[in-house]
Amino acid sequence: MHQDGSDDPGARGASVGYPRYGDGATLARIFKARYTLAGWPDGFNPDNYTTGLRWYYGFGWNRYSKRLARFGAALLIEHGFATTVSEDNWMWDHLDVIAKVDADTILQYLGKLEPTPTDAAGVLAHLGRSAGLPSSTGDDVDLINDTEAERMWATWVNGGTTVVREYSDYRGADVGKPMPGIATVIDEQIGAGRLRKA
Repeated sequence: MHQDGSDDPGARGASVGYPRYGDGATLARIFKARYTLAGWPDGFNPDNYTTGLRWYYGFGWNRYSKRLARFGAALLIEHGFATTVSEDNWMWDHLDVIAKVDADTILQYLGKLEPTPTDAAGVLAHLGRSAGLPSSTGDDVDLINDTEAERMWATWVNGGTTVVREYSDYRGADVGKPMPGIATVIDEQIGAGRLRKA
């Protein structure tokens, strides 16, 4: 189980890296969906966003090409930043969850476990069913898009409380309800306890 590290104490997010050959991108999509569904709070950095992720020594052509035919995929997972207190605490408090997500990712890839949705709408619908929340992206769930801050949320009401879940990746200005400037309001409302962050 890898954890990332940075001199920047505000560095956030889990990360994945995989070689340009093989089926690592599929494995990455499965992992990110499962980690999100398991409650990972801080989203994801773009795939292969550092040289270390793109060119991880375990992906060296001579090593990896011999395994490619047999296994089909390679993936490096950084589960979050050990140098960011909130992420480090979450990871230590959820080691069993992380281990299960990693194992289930492999089992799903090998076809030994029921697939989870790997698209935004599917993950949201699954989250709703598993938590007793709305199970569609229709009237029950709103997708809110701050087109200025390039941030998006799914929102729903559960037991009279408005719940928000921020997407880890921005989906574009044409997705959801455009609400420029709403990010500041949502952050303030979460801080004041008027909205619950899922």
